[in-house]
Amino acid sequence: MAWSPDGNRIVTGIAGGNATAKVWDATTARELLVLEGHTELVTSVAFSDDGQRIFAWDRQKKLLAWSVANGEPVAPVDPPPEPLPGPTRSPAGYHHAVPEVNTVVVTDTGP
Repeated sequence: MAWSPDGNRIVTGIAGGNATAKVWDATTARELLVLEGHTELVTSVAFSDDGQRIFAWDRQKKLLAWSVANGEPVAPVDPPPEPLPGPTRSPAGYHHAVPEVNTVVVTDTGP
């Protein structure tokens, strides 16, 4: 899972146990987008540095990308290195996110 650079969204992969990635509102944990296109289990996800694209890798290492604005597929140009799957901290470091089967759990770890 990964946080958007602005800290407003979270993307998950393997939490749903299927071939989709999901985008969540980081404040409300409301599902915003379901990103389809993979045929294998999505194992890693990341945002582009500018926060405009989402990248997802499946267990066969196939890479796909989508627009954050509307969830439409885009060319997977300039992907970041494939991240390790699992919980993650917000860009500011004050929130911790853990994927659950049908949601994401965010906890405040601030000072």
